[in-house]
Amino acid sequence: MDKFVTTQKVSNLTDDQNIAFDAFKEGKNLLITGPAGTGKSHLIRKMSAYAQRIKKTMAITAMTGAAAYIINGKTLHSWGGIGLGDKPAPIIAQKILNSYPKKIKWQRCNILIVDEVSMMNAPLFELLEEIARLVRQNEKPFGGIQVVFLGDFYQLPPVGKTGQEQKFCFESPAWTNVIEKTVILREIMRQKDPVFQKILEEVRIGEPSLETIEILMSRVGIEPDITSGIVPTLLSSKKSDDEKMNQREFRKLAGLDIIQYDPIYEIIGERKKAMKEEEMNIWINIIDKDNNYEKTIQITENAQVMLLKNIDQDNGLVNGSRGIVIGFENDLPVVRFMNGMTQTIGYAEYSYEISQVSTIVCKQIPLSLAWCTTIHKSQGQSLDSIKMNIGRNIFEYGQTYVALSRARTLEHLYIEEFDPKKIRVHPKVKESF
Repeated sequence: MDKFVTTQKVSNLTDDQNIAFDAFKEGKNLLITGPAGTGKSHLIRKMSAYAQRIKKTMAITAMTGAAAYIINGKTLHSWGGIGLGDKPAPIIAQKILNSYPKKIKWQRCNILIVDEVSMMNAPLFELLEEIARLVRQNEKPFGGIQVVFLGDFYQLPPVGKTGQEQKFCFESPAWTNVIEKTVILREIMRQKDPVFQKILEEVRIGEPSLETIEILMSRVGIEPDITSGIVPTLLSSKKSDDEKMNQREFRKLAGLDIIQYDPIYEIIGERKKAMKEEEMNIWINIIDKDNNYEKTIQITENAQVMLLKNIDQDNGLVNGSRGIVIGFENDLPVVRFMNGMTQTIGYAEYSYEISQVSTIVCKQIPLSLAWCTTIHKSQGQSLDSIKMNIGRNIFEYGQTYVALSRARTLEHLYIEEFDPKKIRVHPKVKESF
């Protein structure tokens, strides 16, 4: 027996996480699901460490760049080399086989992690499963790769073409052939307040009690304390509203010095001298999609900003921390955060492995303007202070739940408008989970 295989509980995992971890060590194909904030990212880190110890190759991926960054992974599309995923599986598989780095990536992969799998539709799931079998020349599900899917189907459904409903991945006929065990994580760690936990649990399943409705209604119209100068981030249901508000508020600070930060790219390794501009642009596009830094950001004093990277977890400076720019030091923004910490924010490094001997590195200031962000973009994040309209602006299943579950506390949750009828769960999700 492998000395690392054990049924003993891991002390810093919950009971449900231990069940999932044991099934993972047994080599089962898993779906790990449950409410927001139940420690899925923490579990991925434990799985990664275990895979390294037993010398198995694990690919850590997610459905979006922001989600991939949180788990120190890559987007599924870029890792898999599938482009837009809009070609038949045999064509994509042949392109992968014709590219040594892409082929080796698939063929050497023992374990594939996919986070935020609720965003994956059935056609993409089937495409990936077939590609895996073709590239690996193995007729087992996913070509014999152990797959671990994580996500919460009660959150936002897959995005499809306008006016066209997308089937969830679990609706695919191939799903039951692939997934051997489903584990539900129940213990919420993001929100410590049991009252808030109960509210989120009821909203998630679309069954808010009268007490939950009354508590949420009591947050409507509450004005935040902004003596610190930091205002709550408004969660928008539309991307266009997000961009417009940030630019509108930024323009109000006209007359102050503005510094623009653009990403700095560098190739490290043997291919540095041989890299042509066209190929370089391809890798730039890939690393941009795999991370949640801003392509270009303009910052001025008094700008509301959000941290996009964990830079000092012990002092609470993590992805989602809110602050205000109070000045500059050597042309770098100095930010005062909600927890009272003041920090000069330098360039952060993001990397993407091109081959075994070459890596592309991007350096960028890990901040974004934070007067507003979208509900979709916030999925997977924890935000210090947020404001939202969960009334007329809500148009999608799970949108109210995702918005509410971004807040760490009720105290820093501010609601402009609330309509209990907008608490909606997709009927297929409720039926299946």
